[in-house]
Amino acid sequence: MITFASMKRGLYILLVAVVALTSCSRKAEVKDQAVANAIAKGKYYFANGQLASSLECFTKGLKEAQIHGNPYLYNVCQGNLGNIYMQMGDIDRAIHYYQKAYQAACAQNDERMQFNMVSNMLGAYSIKGDAVHARRMFRLLTNLKGVVPTTQRHFIMLQSKGLIASAEKNYAQAVDFMEKAVRYAAEAQLDDYYEIEERSAIAEVYLRWKKPDSAIVNFKRCQSMAVEKGFSIVLADIYKGIAQAYEQKCDTARQQEWHTRYLLLTDTLMGRNQIKDAENIIFNTENRYNEQAIESLTTRNQAQTVIICLVVMLAVLLTVLIVMMVRSKKRMNAAQQLLVEKNERLRKESQQQERLLNQYAEAVAEKQTDSTMKKNNSIISKEQTTLLLRKIGNVMSDVSMISNSDFSLKQLADAVGSNTKYVSFAINEAYGMNFKSMLNEYRIREACRRLTSPEYDKYTLMGIGRNLGFNSSSTFIAAFKKVTGMTPSVYQRLALNQKTDKTTS
Repeated sequence: MITFASMKRGLYILLVAVVALTSCSRKAEVKDQAVANAIAKGKYYFANGQLASSLECFTKGLKEAQIHGNPYLYNVCQGNLGNIYMQMGDIDRAIHYYQKAYQAACAQNDERMQFNMVSNMLGAYSIKGDAVHARRMFRLLTNLKGVVPTTQRHFIMLQSKGLIASAEKNYAQAVDFMEKAVRYAAEAQLDDYYEIEERSAIAEVYLRWKKPDSAIVNFKRCQSMAVEKGFSIVLADIYKGIAQAYEQKCDTARQQEWHTRYLLLTDTLMGRNQIKDAENIIFNTENRYNEQAIESLTTRNQAQTVIICLVVMLAVLLTVLIVMMVRSKKRMNAAQQLLVEKNERLRKESQQQERLLNQYAEAVAEKQTDSTMKKNNSIISKEQTTLLLRKIGNVMSDVSMISNSDFSLKQLADAVGSNTKYVSFAINEAYGMNFKSMLNEYRIREACRRLTSPEYDKYTLMGIGRNLGFNSSSTFIAAFKKVTGMTPSVYQRLALNQKTDKTTS
């Protein structure tokens, strides 16, 4: 009868690779000497087949790493515990530790550990005959590039293909991949255990293939090499495999002989009581680690709850502010619409400037008759002011004059045949402002007309402002906002919307 435990010999090459790679990858990070010593001893005992002692050392390392808060070394111990249980034939428990180590390696961005654990899980699933999960691990393996040396990676990829083929019961293909792996190990001058373990895996495939003679040849070849090289950890599985091969041949005597050798060796290697004590320590250590993880998650959840409450409060506050802003914007748009209508009326009224100037002049005259003081203090007479305002209105109505950026009070005075003192007095009396403010009003009224006139569609806002004598966009916008209460772009948008609404209605 063939058991899954015998297939693990083909995987052991991966386990030894883990030992070699992990010992090199993080030497600089090993700070806790107690954990480092426990790991080193555990690897030594494992390599020499003393599984109980190895389990005890890695259990101690797991406990010390948990106490000292070293997640990397804790993870190294988990991976090696998986190796030990794999060698003991407890495949499910081995996968359990490999998965935990892999998840922790992903969290730590440790790609080398990820590669090692995925390789081991691939072998474990293949031994179980779970080809679906084995292929899933192979896909993960192919994505982890540049993690291990090229020679080791190529060997492991060939070996993995052989293991998957065996799990799928494609035994001929499995032997082909594994033989290629053996040849490659020799060509690349890899360590002897690569050939020993791969040859053992080939023997196991023949055993599953119901070819006991081929299995025995390969097992005994492995036995002689393992004895010669002192690689005693594989001997127990070799003895068990030979016993199973003779069982297939119905050779009871030899089957009993090799089975007895297997039992004697495993009693020496296992140390049942020692393993039981170590497993109790593992159980307690993992419980403490899980309790700490739960406590950490509880604290994190509480913090997340507080953050969520704050976010909700902030969202509510933001929603209220947005609603207020929307309402404020609507009110502002309504006010701006009124300003547009007002400015439009003012623009139309400016076309009758002559009439308005007469009204302003008469108003000035009435004010002067009301107050003798004002009459006595006036620098020019009522008749002169009225006449001067009419001339000023005529000049200011000439867009070509006021569009000159250099247009000044002196030029206006010269144009009306007066001096700057009289012109300034007349403007102040009639309009209640100085020359510069009056000039800006006339220019902005013309700008309002052009902003909504089709003949100026091709002009930019700054182009219109520059053509009316404003030298910069900031000056134009500031003057426009002072006169109309809004920017040119807002005025244009509202005015055009108003025209559209009127056309539609």
